Amino acid sequence: MTPGHGTCGAVLGENLRAIGGGYLGELREVLRLRVEEFAPTAEPSLSGGPAPNVVINGLAAGTARAWGEVVRLERAQVESTCVGAWLDGPPAITKNSFGKGTAWHLATAPVDLSEVIDDVLSGTDLVNDMPGGLEVVERGHLRFLMNKTTNDIVVGDRTVSAATPSS
Repeated sequence: MTPGHGTCGAVLGENLRAIGGGYLGELREVLRLRVEEFAPTAEPSLSGGPAPNVVINGLAAGTARAWGEVVRLERAQVESTCVGAWLDGPPAITKNSFGKGTAWHLATAPVDLSEVIDDVLSGTDLVNDMPGGLEVVERGHLRFLMNKTTNDIVVGDRTVSAATPSS
């Protein structure tokens, strides 16, 4: 099992009260790290200029968007780090063995998640057999398949039509 959480996850408990002990509260034991500060990259920056991009070195190397966190390790293994600008040095992606599985934490949002997904799935029995360019979103019992390519994609017995440019 690979647990996950969204941005600002584990800050509030089930009764909407702040969890003590730093951000990630109850997930700290599983992730073996502490988020000390949230660092969104929204425009305009505090300096008045454009907000700097988060750059990742290591797993999912490249740029990230929208978010960064200042992370302090307790025991997690660093898979990549943030470099440059205001997030120079903290871990960007970590993993930690816990129980029978591995917990992953992304302290930013890499533009290309494919390498991260491949690494997460490599330690499981799960298979990522979706073709590139196909986004799958589930909302309750509904599943949406969005083709972001210029060619039709066949998935099982269904054809997902190619994206059409907006005019």
